[in-house]
Amino acid sequence: MKAVIIGMAKGRTEFTTIRGRSGAGKRANSELDLLRLIYAKTRLQAQGIKVYAYILVLSDSGGHSTKPTLENWLKKYEATGLVEVCERQLSNDETAMLQTEKERNAAAQERQGGSALAKLSKDYAEERLHDFIKHRHPDAIPALDRDKPLQVNWDAWYLIP
Repeated sequence: MKAVIIGMAKGRTEFTTIRGRSGAGKRANSELDLLRLIYAKTRLQAQGIKVYAYILVLSDSGGHSTKPTLENWLKKYEATGLVEVCERQLSNDETAMLQTEKERNAAAQERQGGSALAKLSKDYAEERLHDFIKHRHPDAIPALDRDKPLQVNWDAWYLIP
């Protein structure tokens, strides 16, 4: 094995909710995923393994993105360069569909027993992450879930033989 590729995909373009709240849970979740990537890369490299770590975020058609926040966290944790922050620009139509999904999710969460699904944002982000990795590392092969580093449920997990 020449190298390992790990990645996470984040479907939010902002850390605010429809009602203008902070979206603190999503912010904490994104920060935790970034810290997982930093930790895994550091641990695996200490074992002599080459690691490529990516986190992909979305940017809506208005230019809203969480990328600056993630880059500031990398500076804060003295991890600049350990994880590459990638971004996918959404079209106007994709932004509108994502907004509709988020409004439906907000309504579902307000109802008792409501179920919120973020299929579009997940698809937009995760599909692009896989496309990005395949383009950047054409020799990479998807790895088995049972072998994933630190048993983290990475959104992307590949090996370069």
